[in-house]
Amino acid sequence: MQTLLEGFLRQAFRCQESDADLDICHIREDVVAPVLDELWPDLQKHGVALENHLDFLPAHLGTVKGDKVALRSVFRNLINNAIQYGGKGCSLKIDYDRADPYFHLQVFNSGTVPPQKTRHALSSSLPPGKDKGNGGARGLGLGLRLSREILRSYGGDIRYEPQPGGAKVQVVLPMS
Repeated sequence: MQTLLEGFLRQAFRCQESDADLDICHIREDVVAPVLDELWPDLQKHGVALENHLDFLPAHLGTVKGDKVALRSVFRNLINNAIQYGGKGCSLKIDYDRADPYFHLQVFNSGTVPPQKTRHALSSSLPPGKDKGNGGARGLGLGLRLSREILRSYGGDIRYEPQPGGAKVQVVLPMS
């Protein structure tokens, strides 16, 4: 069942055959701001201290090609994971960097480091199961893998880096 679902979703994101089919998105305005607005009640409920450096991103920077809905799904997954693994009262920092021709969107969170299974999901296919690090919540483990598939279909990728007292996940996309 999981293999069937993964195959179906992989095909769904490959249905765009050319760059002409993709939107030109501004990361802050079209992706991050709408998702943060949507998730604001969850951030408040969990007492998350948010530091958003994208507020300082100049309008002429941070444009990428991609489907807005798919990119929002990627970012939503990252923020939900940060809340889930950071725990109540964690800190969440959203930052950016440019390394031409790529835009780097960085999400840092303090708190519990995600379990090895979750970190490993960026590079392998894993069976579903319970993680002690997320309060025993059961998930299919598809979020990060699907995020990676989406980003790779746009010429980008996703990277996980453990940090002292937390984690950093970096989304890399070609600038348009």
